[in-house]
Amino acid sequence: MNDLLSKINALDTTTSWNEEAIYGIIHQGVAELLARDVQQLFQLLYRIDVKENLVKDAFQQSEQSNDVAGRLTDLIIIRLKQKAEIRRHYSSQ
Repeated sequence: MNDLLSKINALDTTTSWNEEAIYGIIHQGVAELLARDVQQLFQLLYRIDVKENLVKDAFQQSEQSNDVAGRLTDLIIIRLKQKAEIRRHYSSQ
């Protein structure tokens, strides 16, 4: 989890986003945590501040673990974009 979290934190400081590369990095880490340690995955989602109801929906709507990893990756990326936008908004004031 710490490795994925450090990669995600590094994305926070980046000014340009290559969405395909970012998706690949996050998806790989999420899939590994999903297979190895779901509790750590939940801790990661909590630290990133992904809404719990969205996480539950992702699990309920996906029948295959690959679908879950993709949906969770999408939620993480959406949340990272929201946080970046909030930072930009308040840093310009």
